[in-house]
Amino acid sequence: MKQAPIILVFFVFVALFSQVAAQNPWQWQNPLPQGNGLWVGHAFDAQTYVAVGARGTIVRTEDQGLTWEMPFTAISEFLLGLSFGTSTTGTAVGDGGIIINTSNQGKSWSKVNSPVTANLWGIHYADALAGYACGESGTVIKTSNASATWTALNSGTGQNLFAVFFINNLTGWAVGDNGTIIKTADGGSTWTAQTSGVSKMLRAVQFLDESLGFVSGYSGTVLKTTNGGTSWTELPHYTGSNLFSLHFVNATTGFAAGSDENYISTTNGGATWKIHNGLESSGCWNNISFSDDNTGWMCGNLGRIMKTTNGGQTWKPISENSCEDIYSIDFYQQQYGMVGSDWGKYLMTVDGGNTWELLSIPDYTMIIYGIHHFTAQNILVTGGYGGCYRTSNGGETWNKVSLGTTANLMSLKFVDDQTGYVFGTSGYLAKTTNQGLSWSAIPCPPTYHFMCAHVFDENLMIAATSWGKILKSADGGKTWVEKHSETGEVFADICFLDNLNGFAVSGHSKIYRTTDGGETWTVTQVGLYKEYTHIHFINSTTGWISGSDGYMLRTADGGETWNQVYIGTHQNQNVVYFFDEQNGFLAGNGGMLLHTSNGGYTSVPGTYQSAGNKPELTLFPNPCKEETFIQYELPVQAKVSVRVFAISGTKVFSLDEGWQSCGKHQVSFSAANLPAGIYFCQIQANGKVETKKMIVSR
Repeated sequence: MKQAPIILVFFVFVALFSQVAAQNPWQWQNPLPQGNGLWVGHAFDAQTYVAVGARGTIVRTEDQGLTWEMPFTAISEFLLGLSFGTSTTGTAVGDGGIIINTSNQGKSWSKVNSPVTANLWGIHYADALAGYACGESGTVIKTSNASATWTALNSGTGQNLFAVFFINNLTGWAVGDNGTIIKTADGGSTWTAQTSGVSKMLRAVQFLDESLGFVSGYSGTVLKTTNGGTSWTELPHYTGSNLFSLHFVNATTGFAAGSDENYISTTNGGATWKIHNGLESSGCWNNISFSDDNTGWMCGNLGRIMKTTNGGQTWKPISENSCEDIYSIDFYQQQYGMVGSDWGKYLMTVDGGNTWELLSIPDYTMIIYGIHHFTAQNILVTGGYGGCYRTSNGGETWNKVSLGTTANLMSLKFVDDQTGYVFGTSGYLAKTTNQGLSWSAIPCPPTYHFMCAHVFDENLMIAATSWGKILKSADGGKTWVEKHSETGEVFADICFLDNLNGFAVSGHSKIYRTTDGGETWTVTQVGLYKEYTHIHFINSTTGWISGSDGYMLRTADGGETWNQVYIGTHQNQNVVYFFDEQNGFLAGNGGMLLHTSNGGYTSVPGTYQSAGNKPELTLFPNPCKEETFIQYELPVQAKVSVRVFAISGTKVFSLDEGWQSCGKHQVSFSAANLPAGIYFCQIQANGKVETKKMIVSR
């Protein structure tokens, strides 16, 4: 009887802040200055601006946005709130109750102990010392010493609170879910609920004095009070956008921005509002901040930043380049490179990736899935809706090649300088013997929705489909034999090291391996992240897998073990490309294009993957019937969690072990209620992953 799998994931978190100067090992190539979402910013003056956001991202400028610094914090939490108590000292808060401080306008940051583990979404300083933060399930915390220490308060509500504002160190308001507005007049000791008159989510609050205040929220909601919140008036709706941010520069002039490329402004205290259209779209603008009546900044998704110097009449993009999702990368002699994205757009470099130029293929509006360089000048691309184009002058002009199909061409493979194949949806397969100038279709069943392929020679090839099948052909694609089938699986990429050893990765967090040339396949790893998208080897031992949730995987032993590499972005990755063990590129959604020159590792201990510090994992007994002992050795003090997954990736067990000292530890795990079968035990520590197969027998 076949059995189900166990995956034990031990998450180890060590101190993520270090006083040692460090750089993120992954440097942004596109967009610029970076592409992580920015949640909130602070404008000091016309020159200086700082913003924080996803995956611990911090960006700052001192020259109006001409150049940018990105202080390396080595944290992975989302930073969602930011406030400054003085012209130099400030605090950012975010996921899991994280709190970080700066004393130099954001040039460097230090972590502070938090009294809560709830997500913190808003923060505001009443003065240089008194600050308040709010968050999940009514969480409110307070500092009276400029964020040296914090104390949890009782807000009297269980609603999520997204923003807080204090007019002095005693009087303040917080707003949140379901129209919630609460007020305190005694520094947060007690809070009183106010009637907002709406049930929408409220995201921003600002008071200009103890009487006059404004609130913005979902569905274009804007509220106003002239009596400290005793009563609130809903102002006329001028937009259906969710307004995440609100900023009044004085009692009459204000701005609000949110979930689309537009923003609204008023010059009469909110009596009427003007919609401003045509801003460069980023999906949404999360924050708007003014340093004076004329100078303002907006930040949002995909790292987009805009600036105005005329009171919001016009806005200038500060961020650069494309934010279209990237799906393909190819280089010629490490100097000439091209990455393909949506809408026929691509980025091209002629200096090894130091600089990139945004270009597009005329009259083509689909995704570029395949790129192949014959020389620096001669390039072939394939993509969505049967698209196939060639250039003989490095992209100055493109010539369309008709393949007579509307299938999405998902995989482009060449076996020599002349002969190549393109695989697509609806069973489309075609061959060229002249560098793509002409193609001959090879009939295949229309149910073969090819997603990826590996071509050994003109006869032998292996392909995988979106319907969970791995197929093998020994006659150049004329006939196919099914070698593996799994209902509901979606294969994303397939790669072979030689004629026998190969891997396939799936959108369901699985790594499949074959050691017999694709005749049989076994799952070797499950459930680390949401999805795997691409696999790339530079030799028989060293390879990478792109994924999601800010992590990728790397192997140095031919896929026997895979180690986690944290890349510091929340964008999903679609493709990875390395020249050697040190130099490579990673690309994905939102136009994300990253480069590393050290294999993607950092010099700061315990933050990214580095040599050593790998936990040892043993299981005894194995096979087991009722109980097994999971024994592991930690090289450093760590916070350990245990998770158990089925082979499908479904989590069946979770245990938080808390902080544990370095050394040997043991966990007793009961398998009595699990079906007999193969399971996987995984320990993840300091960015490294150790996997052991475990068998439950009956």
